[in-house]
Amino acid sequence: MTGQHLFLPLLILVGGGLGLATPADAHTSISGVGLFPNGLLHPVAVPQHLLLLIGIGLWMGRRQDRQIPPLLAALNAGLVVGYAATIWIDPTQITSLTLAAMTLIAGTLLAVNRPVPSLLNVSVFALAGLCVGLDSKPEALKANETLLLGFGIWIGVNIIALNIMALSAKLRHPIAVIGIRIAGSWLIAMSLILLAFELR
Repeated sequence: MTGQHLFLPLLILVGGGLGLATPADAHTSISGVGLFPNGLLHPVAVPQHLLLLIGIGLWMGRRQDRQIPPLLAALNAGLVVGYAATIWIDPTQITSLTLAAMTLIAGTLLAVNRPVPSLLNVSVFALAGLCVGLDSKPEALKANETLLLGFGIWIGVNIIALNIMALSAKLRHPIAVIGIRIAGSWLIAMSLILLAFELR
C-alpha cells in the first residue's frame, strides 16, 4: 500500500472527527452516528488520545523496519486489554493523568532523538495502548454493542498510528528530522499543560 493510499483514510478520519467533535469529555458519544463510526472517530474526537497517537506514530516511523511489528503488537495488546478492563473498572481519573504522562514520554523520546532499549520501546507502546483503552469506557452498552464500539476504536487507533508512522518514515531530510524533534517539544509542552490542568 502506498503512502498516498495510507494517508487518505487518515484525512477522512481526522476531518470527520474534527467536524463532529464537541468539547464534551472522552466518553461522550457523537450524536447522529452509529456505534462503529463513534468508535472509529473516538481517537480523533478526544484530544488526549490524538496527541498520544501522534507522538507514538512519529516515534515508530523513526525505528527500523524490524522493530515496528513488536511495537504495533504491544500497542494493540495494550489497547485490547485496557478496553476489556473497562467492563469491571472505571479508571477515568487515573487515565487522564497517565495519558498526559505517556504523551510527555513520547514527546521526550522524539525531542531527544536517541536510540532506546527495545524493552523500553515495547513498554511505552503497550502502556500507550492500555491508557487509550482504559480511557474509552463505553456507556452502559450491551455486550455486542460494546464489541462494535471497540472494533471501531481499534481500527481508528491503527489508522492514525500507521499513517503518522508512514509520514514520519518518509521524512529523512535533516531539516525534516529537526521538524520532528520540534514536534516532540510541542508534545512535551502540551502534555505539561494537560498535567497541570488535571492536577489543579
